[in-house]
Amino acid sequence: MFLFHGAGNVLTLQNSAETLELSIAVVFMVGIAELLAAVALLVGPFSNSLVTRFGALMMILILLSAIVMVHWGRWSFTPAEGFRMGGMEFQVVLMLIAGYFLFKGNKV
Repeated sequence: MFLFHGAGNVLTLQNSAETLELSIAVVFMVGIAELLAAVALLVGPFSNSLVTRFGALMMILILLSAIVMVHWGRWSFTPAEGFRMGGMEFQVVLMLIAGYFLFKGNKV
């Protein structure tokens, strides 16, 4: 999910910036961070637990930022009036999964 979302942000900077009401520079940095986090989580099992944990920590920080900036105030992931991007339900689930990888590393 992070790989796809990060690539989408980086490849469509102008559109993503307008949709999120953020500057192009911020959207670019977030997109790169999403890509790096995804790559770290994918490469981690083939290297060591620190890479996996670093990717998971990056994901948690990105998800917390998304919740605070966009999704706070609504739980359900479905869009609603005032919450065109939906609530924080999906982001919390992803954050819990990332938290698992942060604490377990490569030891499943």
